[in-house]
Amino acid sequence: MRKPRLIASVAVTAGVLLATGCSHDDNAQQAPDNASPKAAVMTSVSQLKAGHFDALMQNLLPPADYKTMRADWSAHRGNPDKITPAQRQRFAEQMHNLTEPGAKAKLYQDLKPRVAAYNSKYKAQLPMMVGIGQTVVDTQLDNSKTLTLTQKKQAKDVIAALGGWAKNAPWGDQAKAKQAVGVVVDTARQVDIKTFKQAYALNYDQAMAKYGQIWGGAKQLLAIYGLSIDKALDSVKAKTVDNDGHVAHVRVDYQVLDKPMSTQLTMIELDGHWYDQDVLNNWRREHAKQTAAASAASTAAEVVDQSAPPAASTPGSSKPAVAASTH
Repeated sequence: MRKPRLIASVAVTAGVLLATGCSHDDNAQQAPDNASPKAAVMTSVSQLKAGHFDALMQNLLPPADYKTMRADWSAHRGNPDKITPAQRQRFAEQMHNLTEPGAKAKLYQDLKPRVAAYNSKYKAQLPMMVGIGQTVVDTQLDNSKTLTLTQKKQAKDVIAALGGWAKNAPWGDQAKAKQAVGVVVDTARQVDIKTFKQAYALNYDQAMAKYGQIWGGAKQLLAIYGLSIDKALDSVKAKTVDNDGHVAHVRVDYQVLDKPMSTQLTMIELDGHWYDQDVLNNWRREHAKQTAAASAASTAAEVVDQSAPPAASTPGSSKPAVAASTH
């Protein structure tokens, strides 16, 4: 593997928490403040910066949709039975390596020659690789059926800025690599997930807290290499362009890597609160897709169960047919 394994391990941890439905003090989370279009936008920015993801979702979704989202989280979380013993063991080993005493020194010694190899073998290839990746993403944006032309342009502008950063970031700096190791280890210890079993045991609120911890570590890691998410979020300025009491338009100006950018959001009023129309519509479309997919899977399982021949029974014993579980 060309890139450091420890960084990949934290990515795996984040992926596990996301799949299972899974910083900062939860008690400090702000109550949703979306009583005006501008307040709704700036509150979301503040909550994203702090890693208060449950509060963010409450601010982005009306109460009924938020309740549905939580139910979906529980209903559609990953199936732990699909994880193989080998995958369980590998994950446990990775997390042990990240959290054991002396992990920082051990992992940096493993990383040090890899950073040197990057400088001598791979650094010259990076601009081309980033360019290819940027082209792929731009193509996906062009083919998107849900984004408007304006949204596509805005996304491409951000991708271009990030591509320029990725091409020139000091990935081969040994001092920064050592610092990055410290952040990854500290984050893994804070998250404190050692096994898949622990990850799948998290309830919604616990998972949201873990998201915040991983987000905080990711921001620190990116900042080491020159990409400050907090600086970008601190640069956000919102201004209400028009508001008829039901629909409003808010101009949002911000900077990504010191490059000025702007967008305009359509906000809608529901029961005295304001929500981003695109975010709400996209969420409802995704929920409808998930519901339809789950219904189709359930129907298919019932058809298979009903069409299966009855199991042969041995004398003196009888077992009732058990419907296939959809969970």
